[in-house]
Amino acid sequence: MRNAGLLQSASARHEVAAVAFNDDDPRSEVETMAHCPLVWCVPTPAGRRRLDRLRSVVASPAPDLALRLDSQELRRAVAQAIDTFGPDVVQIEGLEVARSAPRSRTSRWALSYDAHNCEWLLQWRNARLALRTGQFARAAFALLESRKLWKYEGALVRAADGVVAVSEIDSRALVSAGPPRRITVVPNGVDTSQAQRASGPSSVDRVLFTGTLDFRPNVDGVAWFAREVWPRVRRHRPNATFAIVGRAPDSAIRALDGQNGIAVHADVPDVAPFFNGAAVFVVPLRLGGGARLKILESFAYEVPVVSTTVGAEGIAITAGRDIALVEDAAGFAAEVTRLCVPSPARDLQVERARRLVTSSYDWRVLAPRFDAHLRALTRVTQGGS
Repeated sequence: MRNAGLLQSASARHEVAAVAFNDDDPRSEVETMAHCPLVWCVPTPAGRRRLDRLRSVVASPAPDLALRLDSQELRRAVAQAIDTFGPDVVQIEGLEVARSAPRSRTSRWALSYDAHNCEWLLQWRNARLALRTGQFARAAFALLESRKLWKYEGALVRAADGVVAVSEIDSRALVSAGPPRRITVVPNGVDTSQAQRASGPSSVDRVLFTGTLDFRPNVDGVAWFAREVWPRVRRHRPNATFAIVGRAPDSAIRALDGQNGIAVHADVPDVAPFFNGAAVFVVPLRLGGGARLKILESFAYEVPVVSTTVGAEGIAITAGRDIALVEDAAGFAAEVTRLCVPSPARDLQVERARRLVTSSYDWRVLAPRFDAHLRALTRVTQGGS
């Protein structure tokens, strides 16, 4: 959704072409979404075998994440798009596709890197959590990856003419690895004119989580919630249900389906019905980085949120006002239980959260920041500063 928001923001003020992975030829979808005059689509690379990943951990200086979507077809498509379209700015969306950017430039264009997360920081936090919980093999892998990402991300940030970060925390972490020539914070956003709760009575006892379900912070957080928090909620609300919604569920997530009122919904075409049916949204993350799009969606759909502090990082929230922030399992369960039923306090939290996302995180509010970033880079290609 971040990519879609940035594309729509850019296409409202600039001529835009897109290069994207997709196996079902979404050409018309991308054109409709972003009004792109030119679109190149290439197949998503097959998942890397575990043995290949283990070899690269030992033998490759590149971090595992940088190799995940490595694709000759994508590199060729990007080169063709540059030759055909003649852009002023080439924007790379996320570290996974950074290797698709040409290493040399035969024409004058600026390179922009949109850092969806500060990846070295995320892996460093992953290592710390693994050490605290006695998962020493995982901690060793995460520490090694964090070091590789520090070098790789730092080199990418220095090579780019401009960097976009999703939060001030990520911006500072990227600067420490870089530093970049210029960096702009453009938070994640939502289109609040589209993300609106359908009219009807308030839901009761329906708890929701959405996200990419093979993303390590989400897998860890949902597993912790199901193990430590959910049984406490069910003791007080025995009819409560917990919907886990997202793409590519990990085996640990799939194993939760059907247990104790939990249902896993994989690869759904539209999350709106789940938000419209939810009483509470939970963000039980214990590690991570970036800024949580899922929280902004919940605010827009008027679903109260219970989160850990790290789960809500990167968003200008006020604990106890527009969100409930809790770190321990007992406190988390108590807040979920409280918000499972309508009350004036719940309504006030929802109202404040909706007001926050509309005033500060709607794409119409964020678009000028991104436009200023693009215009600054356009001046670079034209010989300005």
